[in-house]
Amino acid sequence: MRAAKVSVVLAACVLFVATPAVAEGDPYRSDNFERKGFMLGVALGTTLQTGFGDLSNLRGLGGAGAIRIGTTASERLLFLVQVDTGVFLIERQLTEEVVANVFNSITLGGQYYLRELWWLRAGLGVANFEKRNDTRGGTTIAGSNRSGLAVVFSTGADFLRRRRFVLNVEWNLATGIYRDAALTQSSILLGATLY
Repeated sequence: MRAAKVSVVLAACVLFVATPAVAEGDPYRSDNFERKGFMLGVALGTTLQTGFGDLSNLRGLGGAGAIRIGTTASERLLFLVQVDTGVFLIERQLTEEVVANVFNSITLGGQYYLRELWWLRAGLGVANFEKRNDTRGGTTIAGSNRSGLAVVFSTGADFLRRRRFVLNVEWNLATGIYRDAALTQSSILLGATLY
């Protein structure tokens, strides 16, 4: 329940930052900017991972990133492939080992601009979760590897656009659904896109 509250607060912060820019139109729009053709994007930030079911003891803050490749279908609609990754570290007190909890997903989806600067993104694909022993060269801990369905939802706003380059702030929720467990990764990211 606490993780859900944190996710809602993070989403509200993204919308709070984005609302003035969306309400005022686009003060940074240059006359020659348009979303057109091929796009390549990256985003980095912080994440809260929360486990459910067999992963219910898993909760922590860490780092997250995303890479996106896609194309524009129209001025407001983009089709894209997105790769999300996130990791947080836990130090085991008795053995002094550091365990990295790693979530990865690859999804196919779309991004739609509701307003000139404010957008929603969603996708479906495959997810993978594993625990790695970081003190032993990143070897996967036996029995920790899980694969399943990935569902991604994001919202955000562009806050700077110059020619073919865009900066944005976004809230990204990536979920891995496995046979006996699920893992959500709620992230606040700073993104950059080149069209």
